[in-house]
Amino acid sequence: MFIFGSKVSGQDAVKGLMYVKEPLNRYYGMLFDMSPVKKNHSMWMKNTFIPLDIIFLDENMNIVGYKENNKPHSLKSITINKLSRYVLEMNGGSVKLNNLNIGDKIYFFNIKYVIFFIILIILLIIYFKYFK
Repeated sequence: MFIFGSKVSGQDAVKGLMYVKEPLNRYYGMLFDMSPVKKNHSMWMKNTFIPLDIIFLDENMNIVGYKENNKPHSLKSITINKLSRYVLEMNGGSVKLNNLNIGDKIYFFNIKYVIFFIILIILLIIYFKYFK
């Protein structure tokens, strides 16, 4: 599964998708780099306005578990009681819509780099078409 989005860690990870009120694109998610070692991570939905699927990944970006359609604003701890390195937040229903299963590999592309790469390709095309 190919996912585009933002990768966050440290202080940026505290906010996550809090205060986002519009549903995300089907192939968009926010990837949390939780720690360099695998742990039993947990999340919550405080100040989150949209339902989210929370997907737990190992160090190789393989799905080790997920919790679907988590209720907005819930303070309940969301965990799978398994070790993971990354946590991916996507729209509620994304696991089912994209037919994701435990063991599937996620290919994550940071949207900032994708946009940069597209602009670079466009500039190269213009250069070779008009200036060469």
